[in-house]
Amino acid sequence: MEVPPSLYIDRLGPNQVRMIRVQSELQDGKVVCAMTIEDLSSGLGFSALSYTWHNALEYHDWSSGSPVRDDPLMKIYCNGETCWVSHNLFQALDQVRRKRLRRLIWIDALCINQDPDDQTEKTQQIQLMGSIYATALEVLIWLGKEDLRNNSTVAVDLLRVLGDLKPEQRKTVRPDGISDAKVASKVAAIYAADLDYRACWIALAKFFRRTWFTRAWVIQEVILAKNKIVWCGDLEIKWKALREVSGWLAQTEWKDRFVDPKFLRDLGPDPRLGAAAKIGGTEDDIKAMTEKSKGEHEQHDLFLDTLIRAREFDCQKARDKVYCCYGIGLRCWPKDFHFPEPDYSKSLGQAYTQTARAVLEMSNNLHILAYSESLRSAALQAEGKAVPSWVPDWSVKDKVGLGITGYRRYWAGDNLLQRIEFADREQLVLRLRVTQVGTVAAIGNTKQQLRECSNLDATAELLRPMPDMYPTLDEPTRPDKMSGTEDSRQDLTEAFWRTIMFNTGWGKTCPANSAMSNAFRSWMQLKPGGDIIFGALDRSSAVAGTLRAFEQLKLASCTLEADIREFDTAFSLRVCLRVFRTAGGLLGCGAEAILPGDSVFIVPGSRVPLILRKQEGVQDIGLWERLTCMGLCMDRSCPSLQLSTFKLSSNSSEKRLGKLDRDGEEFGGGKRQGYHYAAAPSPGKGTEDRLLFEAQPKTRYNCAAELSVTIRDHSESIIFQASDLAHFLSVGPLVWDKLRPTEVMNHFHGQHPLPTFKHLTS
Repeated sequence: MEVPPSLYIDRLGPNQVRMIRVQSELQDGKVVCAMTIEDLSSGLGFSALSYTWHNALEYHDWSSGSPVRDDPLMKIYCNGETCWVSHNLFQALDQVRRKRLRRLIWIDALCINQDPDDQTEKTQQIQLMGSIYATALEVLIWLGKEDLRNNSTVAVDLLRVLGDLKPEQRKTVRPDGISDAKVASKVAAIYAADLDYRACWIALAKFFRRTWFTRAWVIQEVILAKNKIVWCGDLEIKWKALREVSGWLAQTEWKDRFVDPKFLRDLGPDPRLGAAAKIGGTEDDIKAMTEKSKGEHEQHDLFLDTLIRAREFDCQKARDKVYCCYGIGLRCWPKDFHFPEPDYSKSLGQAYTQTARAVLEMSNNLHILAYSESLRSAALQAEGKAVPSWVPDWSVKDKVGLGITGYRRYWAGDNLLQRIEFADREQLVLRLRVTQVGTVAAIGNTKQQLRECSNLDATAELLRPMPDMYPTLDEPTRPDKMSGTEDSRQDLTEAFWRTIMFNTGWGKTCPANSAMSNAFRSWMQLKPGGDIIFGALDRSSAVAGTLRAFEQLKLASCTLEADIREFDTAFSLRVCLRVFRTAGGLLGCGAEAILPGDSVFIVPGSRVPLILRKQEGVQDIGLWERLTCMGLCMDRSCPSLQLSTFKLSSNSSEKRLGKLDRDGEEFGGGKRQGYHYAAAPSPGKGTEDRLLFEAQPKTRYNCAAELSVTIRDHSESIIFQASDLAHFLSVGPLVWDKLRPTEVMNHFHGQHPLPTFKHLTS
């Protein structure tokens, strides 16, 4: 793009922006506009353009470093000056001219001085972008011109039909046909004379290849918009239909068809099916907070959730992967907090570090650690140890974790908060309080290997030592011994499929419905290596043979076939993980990089357990150990993390604790159980030591005891709370009743094993 510097001679004030107005009277194909400086707080009515700077139809991988292949620049006239803009922007401006839209328009490429030697204005204007898109009367979403070669008109017609369908009707629309006659007739009505059913869907797949769906900046632009107008050439699309169809395609069997070169008949880039749905998810979060006046912690989560959703989108500059979300952060952060500025003079590592530090300091959780993987870009690796390991590399687009933004269905750390502390003045070393609940003893296949059934011996070996009946509740288990009463045990097959599905069923139900068990067995039976897994799960060969024969008969059921498809789709949404077994015989699913000997920790403030590995060659510092956090990453190596161990002060003793009779007292939706102890004064110190045991039934799952130990020793405050992983525990409570204080304390001194948990997910 080439714009005369004379257009930017006048400097902008703190709340000022440039706007352009396109002259619509000209009919000779020229685009003529006038630029003015306006005050954003003056209440003027204007529109804002959301588009992509480069070719609207051809995807470019910016991380490849290859030069972008773009169309020739096009000429426009602004304030009498000749400007050269991208072909896609010219087409958008021409569309505005032909639509006779007389309103002022804000367009980043023209309204911000793009001189690389002058970053001051750019930094200031990027800080205002959230307000710009939120203040605009409407946001014009320009997807690019119609594409006759790829039948974009047919794609838009199909999208409109699908958007008008009810969710139950969409379920009848499958790659091999439509079972609902009324829906089938609606879809058939949009076929052109020379198109068939398959060609119609190929057109829709290629529609989602448009580069607008890949651009990270559009997230902020659309989320903050009051009203949205979507243009594909002269065609207008409802945003609601676009986001609903996007989500439906991304979570059904169409997801696999749309990335299959044989189906698409070409080797082009994968369509970005879920882009509009991800944007819609953050839209819903903002709406929910506004309507329900939710707490601050959820507002803080909104910024992190937006960063997570933006991960799969593209930016020409890697720093923009976080800067593009700052407008969201500024709108949901507490007023007394100084939100970081988008400073282009900072390195990539500095930009990502200031972002991660802001999330940690102002949120009430440590969910960001689940995304602190060590698969890092070359640019971030070049900065070395200057970039802390707990800082996510948002430029890496690989999917990590469970594919569930926010993990709000899980409560591994229960309601405990973590006070964020840094161990160094530069705030690069993060200090955490954790408790260990297990050690990885064996690892199996990755979920991708399970889906492809490529040599499943590792998973079979992992399952063979386990008993047929898997304990799901009751007593704390020793690391080397399984426990649980007969009534509390679960079939190993069920325990296995719930683990690899994260106990999440169709429609994101948690816990998953037991009906998925038949779908899992039949799904595995169809796999070439399924017999190996069945042989490990069903120990009796006679029983295994009978079950396999039984499953073959079931495959004749159309209902079951549909369930198998849905099971496979749900399974494939989260494949960058590996099955593991702890030394205590517990099943889990964690990072692909997990190794035997890694430790499983419950971390207050984290909704899921974290898997940690001690870093070689690092000396312990007091009670602090430097470990490696793999969290939910899919890396080949692991970042380091500063952690604390729990240790009671030696001068804490039972005799200084006074018993309280509080059984039956109402507490957090349940009643207190067991023994409770009040604090006794420390001799001559005026401070307190306290030990308190509380049981709090969780009404949602009718389970979970809560063990809370608080020790105040002059200067140190340690809080530990153990609860079951309610997201995987289907029946019964953990039993902590009638523990004496010395027994509780001995758990921390290592005289008894710490409590362990069932179906660990990391």
